[in-house]
Amino acid sequence: LSVTSDTSGFADFYGLSAGKNYTGSVSTGSSVSKPASSTLTGSVDTRGMTDTAFDGQASGQLSFSNGVNVSIDADDTRSEVIQKINDAGLTAEIGADGKIKITAEGVSDLSVTSDTSGFADFYGLSAGKNYTGSVSSGSSVSLPATSTITGSVNTNNFADNYFYGQTNGQISFSNGVNVSVSATDTRSDVLDKINDAGLTATIGSDGKIQITAENTTNLTVTSDSSGFSNFYGLDNTEDVHNGNISTSTEFIPDPDPPEHPPLDIDGLITGGVSNIRLQVGTDSSESSALYCDTTFLFDDFSLDLSTAKKCENALDDIDAFMDAVKSKQTDVGVYMTRLEVIYDSNLLQQENKYAAYSSIMDADIAAETQKYVEYQIRQQTAMSLLAQTQAARTQMIMTLLSSVMG
Repeated sequence: LSVTSDTSGFADFYGLSAGKNYTGSVSTGSSVSKPASSTLTGSVDTRGMTDTAFDGQASGQLSFSNGVNVSIDADDTRSEVIQKINDAGLTAEIGADGKIKITAEGVSDLSVTSDTSGFADFYGLSAGKNYTGSVSSGSSVSLPATSTITGSVNTNNFADNYFYGQTNGQISFSNGVNVSVSATDTRSDVLDKINDAGLTATIGSDGKIQITAENTTNLTVTSDSSGFSNFYGLDNTEDVHNGNISTSTEFIPDPDPPEHPPLDIDGLITGGVSNIRLQVGTDSSESSALYCDTTFLFDDFSLDLSTAKKCENALDDIDAFMDAVKSKQTDVGVYMTRLEVIYDSNLLQQENKYAAYSSIMDADIAAETQKYVEYQIRQQTAMSLLAQTQAARTQMIMTLLSSVMG
């Protein structure tokens, strides 16, 4: 016996129709509305799997948040479990993407509350669970491995900005994930893009970037044309940049650093050569940049004046130091001269551009003036033709009247 149709809603309300059950209490003024439906979708594509029990499947009970319980046997095939779920009042099916979908009426957020059979875990129906392996006799079913890459650069004192040298490119990981990076993406922008691509990117308490992948035993960066992973030490190479993230300063590590580090001038000098990059052209290319070497070592300079001989030697040390100062002054003078030349060149380019702009504007005005004169000539010609036409018409009428009267 079944309800074939009901236009009153009675059977639906009291659950007499298959799969229908309205909410609300039956009393005066009660609110009767159709309940919400909720769908739980697995994360495993079953299209390449045989329809059988998986290795490790146990006899147990699959429980849902709406109170529905389904008993599963250890030898139940996938289709048999799906049928049992349907028989329990839910709607279970396999979508076009091969993933199991379970829908419940009258539930706003359907979820698996417990599963002693392992079925929900295997097919990714349980939160945070996703077993690997094929569904066939003797297949190995185990929790997927996770792998984490940890950078070598502490970002705690870095501004959230892009670094000098960052380019438009792509970061490729060994698990097949690719992330497009823009030259102007900040550090947090890139981390968000990595997260959106399906990995988990965070910054640990030590300030180092950590990237984690599920179902991967050894996650690595296979290539990176943007320079991001190299800068933050994510590509497992020794060529790691360090220092402040700024659009005007880049720190270039020295493969053979000196015994004593150079004087730290405003944080611009590291253990190797410090280059101050000045953008002196109209674009961001290397041909439009000027690098200034600010390195100057004198922290190990000392004098021993305990004896006359040592005093003589000290004079030689002072002379050598003075020569070093003069050499550095010469370098700075060269930089200043180059900057003055570049300044004059840029000033000349600016004047040339203003002159070109003025010429273009003048040319535009001349063209508009020409169009204006052309339109005036056309208008006057049209008016002249119209006047001549009217005069000819009047003459024809007068001639016709004269012939008729005569």
